[in-house]
Amino acid sequence: MPQIIDGGGPGGGAEPLQINADTCAQILDIVGTQLKDITKVTWSTTKTFPYLNLGVKEIVNLKPEAYAVTFGNVQLAAGPRQNLPPGALFLVDVEGVVNLSNNLTSSVQLITKAQMDRLFPGWYAFAGDDTIQYVMRDDRNPEVFYVFPPPPPTTTQAASLICSCYPAEVTSLVQNDNVTPTDFPLDNSYVPAIVDYIIYRCLVEETEIPNAQAKGTAFYQMFLQKLGAGKAAKAKSDAEGM
Repeated sequence: MPQIIDGGGPGGGAEPLQINADTCAQILDIVGTQLKDITKVTWSTTKTFPYLNLGVKEIVNLKPEAYAVTFGNVQLAAGPRQNLPPGALFLVDVEGVVNLSNNLTSSVQLITKAQMDRLFPGWYAFAGDDTIQYVMRDDRNPEVFYVFPPPPPTTTQAASLICSCYPAEVTSLVQNDNVTPTDFPLDNSYVPAIVDYIIYRCLVEETEIPNAQAKGTAFYQMFLQKLGAGKAAKAKSDAEGM
């Protein structure tokens, strides 16, 4: 069954709208309908198109699993501190660790650095060991992760990491053949959220329509609710003991 979002253009409420969009062009058409600007006179595609890319990045920032990529055999450095591969934003999961000298793979447990600090005070200073048991992420420094026990200088260990990344920016509503529509780069479950985000950006920058900024703020709150961002932030804070 198609998802339904609440209407609400700057001039008043709109009829509830069914969302059934696969392409970026369809999403912008839905935005125009919600804004009661179907012909895109007030908010042209030139204005709304950049908001689509900004919204995709905002979704990935708030929901890292929205666009996850597997990086296989990431060579580990000596010591506990490691860096994510170029282009990776956040460590979502670890598939395992492999010893490149014998191709033996072992499973590891992914926890937060705060949890490790409570479990093993002083863990950072432990002696090197090639048998890694824990991989830790630190949400306050997401492009860095840690391993324990720390690999020695002669380590041959590599990890298979699942990381959040930004998808390639959408540069056109059609593909190179100038006919095929460009697909929305995230899973379609995020279409209602991206619609709310684009409407929010359109309205908060509008100065001539009464109550546009207040209504835009309301759409941003709906955007966050659709992502469960408020609950996720609280759960993350609780997990880190903050």
